[in-house]
Amino acid sequence: MKLDLNQLRDILIAASNELVPDEYGFVSPVSPKELVKSSLSQYPENETLYWIRKLMDEQILIKGKKYVDEGIPQIKDISMSGYQFIDSFKEPSLWEKVKPKLSEMTFSSLSSIITAALSSAAHL
Repeated sequence: MKLDLNQLRDILIAASNELVPDEYGFVSPVSPKELVKSSLSQYPENETLYWIRKLMDEQILIKGKKYVDEGIPQIKDISMSGYQFIDSFKEPSLWEKVKPKLSEMTFSSLSSIITAALSSAAHL
């Protein structure tokens, strides 16, 4: 498996599209398995769930409850840096300019990818 920057971007955008507050501001958690099947079916399920776990480990995706019959916690929310990334790169045009720069860099974490992407976008 290799790092697919488009897949990470698509995971964050898909999660943000599902995390919609109700009239009281409450957001219902999202099942990663359902998210993968409904919005991310273009990617292999096992790899997408792996990257969702990694995004949770780095607190970019905020973990919700984990039920006994589910292998992965629900997605409760997205971090502020995650929302900044989504706002900056929801439209493909800027993402297509920044992505090649990111592909040339070496990263130690997913958080550093988000930071570098936001920094690169600010310099365009």
